[in-house]
Amino acid sequence: MRCATIWSIACMLIGQLIVDKAMAQTDAPDAENVFKVNIIAPGVSYEKRIGYRQTLVAGAYLAPDFAFSYSSNFGSNFYFNLVPGIEAAYRYYYNGKRRTDKGYTTSLNNMNYFSFVYIPSITDVAISDAYYDETRKRLVHNIGIAWGFQRNYKNRISLDLYIGPGCRIGKSTDVNASGQYYSKIGIAPTIISNITMGLWLNKRRDSVN
Repeated sequence: MRCATIWSIACMLIGQLIVDKAMAQTDAPDAENVFKVNIIAPGVSYEKRIGYRQTLVAGAYLAPDFAFSYSSNFGSNFYFNLVPGIEAAYRYYYNGKRRTDKGYTTSLNNMNYFSFVYIPSITDVAISDAYYDETRKRLVHNIGIAWGFQRNYKNRISLDLYIGPGCRIGKSTDVNASGQYYSKIGIAPTIISNITMGLWLNKRRDSVN
C-alpha cells in the first residue's frame, strides 16, 4: 500500500508538471545523443534521443548497493557492497527554453529532467517487514520516478544527479504465526537516487559551457 501511494502521488505530480512545461515551452531546445565514461561509479553510459526532448539511457557500472533497516525485535541492520550493475531510464527534459533565455547552454542535454528509472540488482538485502536477509542472493527490481539534472562542461567533465521515490520488488523471506519461514514476493518503498561524475566523449564543440 505504501508503494502504491508513493507511485500515485509521484505520477500525478510529475504528470501535471510535464503538461505545464510542455504547454509553456513549445520552442524549447531538443535533446541529443550523449556518450559518457563514469568515474565515481566506474562504467559507461549512452543516452539516445527518441523524441522531442526525450531520451533513453542505458548504463553499465560498478555500483554501491546499500540499505538500512530497523526493527524493535531485531535491532538495526546495515548492508553495503559494490556490485556490477546496469540501469535503464526514460528521460523528459523540461527547462530548455528557460536556460536558453538566461543565456545558458543546452548542448549535450544540459537541462533538468523527469525520469522513469529501472535498476535490477543481485543482492541478499532484506525487503520484508521481518528484515530477514536471504540465504542466497537473488534478483531484486528497483523501479522509481525521479527528478534530476545533467551538466556537461567544456573541459569534458560530466555531472548527472537524480533522486525520487521508488519500490524494491523481489523474493522475500518471512515467518508465519507458527514460526515457520516461507518465501513470498516482497515490495518495499525505497529512494531511487544516483550521482555520476565522468567524461563526455562526443565531438567537442564551442557551445558547451
